Amino acid sequence: MSNEIKICWLGQGGFILENDNYRIVLDPYISDCVFKIQQLARMHKFPFAVEELKTDLLLITHDHMDHFDPEGVPEILAEYPECCCAGPQNSYEHFQKLNVPEQKLTLSKAGESFSAGPFKITAIPAFHSDKTACGYMLECAGKKIVVTGDTLFNEALFVPEINNADLLLICINGKFGNMTDSEALEYVKRTSPRCALPMHYGLFAENTIDPADFIADCKKSDVASWAMTPGVFFSI
Repeated sequence: MSNEIKICWLGQGGFILENDNYRIVLDPYISDCVFKIQQLARMHKFPFAVEELKTDLLLITHDHMDHFDPEGVPEILAEYPECCCAGPQNSYEHFQKLNVPEQKLTLSKAGESFSAGPFKITAIPAFHSDKTACGYMLECAGKKIVVTGDTLFNEALFVPEINNADLLLICINGKFGNMTDSEALEYVKRTSPRCALPMHYGLFAENTIDPADFIADCKKSDVASWAMTPGVFFSI
């Protein structure tokens, strides 16, 4: 197993996480389906073609269009018929409707773990308008990554296992069921990650925020932080 985990922000709440050529694609919003339904236009294109994603596991936090893309997910499944899929109850049922074989499908339940390639993945609590939503803690190569998914600030988020993560990927936009940047900073202060990177901004003009204050406040708390660029990989 390589000691390096490669990570790439796909925009919004989407990420690629890779170790030893095993790749997890998390919440990829590929299409422009939100514009078709809610008239929210993308501020940037999805950074990759589907055939470049090389998906081994399609991991979903909740069943909203900008996370479980009803147009993009079938494209991934068609391109990578051997990939596995995982998500909480509503997302799991959505995968079933897309005829994902049961042996390739995992139901994510808060507090429960499963293995995927070199990764151990544990679902963690989230509080969102999709009541089955979750976040994830991913452990690999001696490192721990916490992805909040979409969530409001709630005391029940603070399960002990999320503390002292090597990397925290946290929503900051403060709209449509997500915590604000100040609440995200409180989450950082209470969980003490080595690095905290803001997400879920910069894709829709109606649902974004300048991450500068969050990044500066993290640094004041001796937590590394910066603004990720969609499509650009970095390593931990």
